[in-house]
This record gives sequence, structure tokens and C-alpha cells, in this order.
Amino acid sequence: MATFLSVRPRPEGAWTARDAPRKQLIQVSEDIVTRQVVRITAGKVLRSDDLIGDEREVATAILRANPAFGNPHVVRCDWCHETRTLFRDENETPFKLTAHGWLCESCNVKAASQEVKF
Repeated sequence: MATFLSVRPRPEGAWTARDAPRKQLIQVSEDIVTRQVVRITAGKVLRSDDLIGDEREVATAILRANPAFGNPHVVRCDWCHETRTLFRDENETPFKLTAHGWLCESCNVKAASQEVKF
């Protein structure tokens, strides 16, 4: 009779086919976390808040390591005053990315955007 203790462990760092979805999920969640770090820092830069230590340099390093992200944009609807910090490939309610910028879907108004450069 086999027990859990008698099963030979896999070598460290070895992935099986069953682990592939988990590995993809880890990669996706890492992208989300790094985008969130850049997004928060961009908001602070634009508002001239005090940045903690080397926060700006960390965000710059993340953007250099991931050039596909591009610079974040602060998107604002002049009608309802909703504001979000988004990357060029993102949609977040109420903003929807169009060919010419973002559209505030709740107001059906083109939203203003400002690119944040580090």
C-alpha cells in the first residue's frame, strides 16, 4: 500500500503538463501586479505627491523591462469626472479604448487622457 510519504518528490523547479495552467496564471498575475505598481506611481507623479524612496526608479525599471506595456495614461471624463490610470491596451469601466483614445461609456463622451512619462 502506497502512502503520501512513499511518493518520490519531483526535482525542484520541474513542471508537469498539469502545472501549465498554474504557470500561466502566475505569469498573468505578475503582469497585473507590475502594472499596478506603475499605475500607482504614475498617479503620484502626476499629483506631485511625495514618492517613497526609489519608487519612481522602480516604476521606470519595470517599464524598461516590459516595453510592451508602454507609458500609462491618466484618463478623465470631463462630464462625470471619473478618473483612471490605464495602459494603452486596457479597458476599465466606464472607459472603453477606441481608435482615437478612450470613450466614457456611461456618458458617451470622449475622455481626455494624459500620458505619464517617467
